[in-house]
Amino acid sequence: MTKVGCKFSINWHFYLFYKPPRSLDEIEVDITRLNGKIAGLLKGLVE
Repeated sequence: MTKVGCKFSINWHFYLFYKPPRSLDEIEVDITRLNGKIAGLLKGLVE
């Protein structure tokens, strides 16, 4: 019988490339910035 493929641990990928979550303050700043950008784009469409 011939085996095809390989076996790997999915946990290895998550532990190797783990990046801790961002702080809520950073996320809030990003959301506020993006909201302003979206509002500017929508304002440009209406004019």
